[in-house]
Amino acid sequence: MTRFVGVANKQPETAWGIWFPDVPGCTSAADSLDDLFPNACLALEFHLEGADVPVPRTAEEIMKFQDVRDDLAGGAVLLMVPPLRAESRKVRMNVTGNAYLVGAIDDAARLRGSTRSALLMQAARREIMGGGAAAV
Repeated sequence: MTRFVGVANKQPETAWGIWFPDVPGCTSAADSLDDLFPNACLALEFHLEGADVPVPRTAEEIMKFQDVRDDLAGGAVLLMVPPLRAESRKVRMNVTGNAYLVGAIDDAARLRGSTRSALLMQAARREIMGGGAAAV
């Protein structure tokens, strides 16, 4: 999966902020580091909407930039952030699961006027954005 390196830092008495060396102009902020990751995912999604996605560099390449080294020396951390772009192209996948859970998924989808596939994609997106922060 493609991931962009984000440089996240916090100055005293401020919120956490993040910027992306490979996506100029894309920034985000949050009151806590835990909340920064989902905000960063959304910032990338909106910033890249309708644009060609640049090829991200590795963390090792990004850490060679002087401004990144300066931020890291000041206590910044790197976050690997996936660009969760909305796209119309669909791919087929085969998922196997517990029959009772699949039934519960179908019931939940039906109650929302949705489909099993749509519900699973929404749940996966929430899980990635809420629990996928990977600091370097």
